[in-house]
Amino acid sequence: MNKKNDIILKISGGDFKGRTIYSVNTSNTRYTPQKVRAAVFSILNSYVDFQKSIFLDMCSGSGMMMFEALSRGIPNAEAVEISPKAIATIKENIDLLGVSEKIKLFKIDISRYIKKTDNVYNILFLDPPFNESISEKIYVNLDENTDIIAEDGVVIIEKPVKHKSYEFKNLQLIKEYSYGSIALLLYKKKGAH
Repeated sequence: MNKKNDIILKISGGDFKGRTIYSVNTSNTRYTPQKVRAAVFSILNSYVDFQKSIFLDMCSGSGMMMFEALSRGIPNAEAVEISPKAIATIKENIDLLGVSEKIKLFKIDISRYIKKTDNVYNILFLDPPFNESISEKIYVNLDENTDIIAEDGVVIIEKPVKHKSYEFKNLQLIKEYSYGSIALLLYKKKGAH
């Protein structure tokens, strides 16, 4: 299945648990470790009803987090990615898992998508590039466009522990989790229940 030099990616839970998907064969694509992926969905399970959610995978890479979401019973997922190699890989993975009717894929810069979309999501997962200036631009756009987040929605951000957390004006930090060098930050809209 895997192409030369690909990283082997296995879905960590749910209906597709153990299924292998393609990775993006580029040096600037990072992958969320399996234990962190499992933790993301354990955390989310305490805050949202998976059956009634739409999952947005921002800076999607291979689409792994979106496929993990579908595997765990989230009925629909959307991915935003700008890299042509990543888009091609996501499409291969959609075909591999047979989930084309459950996914929408947008080839656009995430900051532009956040500004222009009318879509609203219950779960937003963001694993931005580890370049802090690029990440900050995405955070600013998200902070200025919180209408993308449902009133009962959550945002979960993956970042290096060593990077400073962005001070959102319109999102409230609910909890921070650490997994070695990786931090997960859970946010809700300010004033949301």
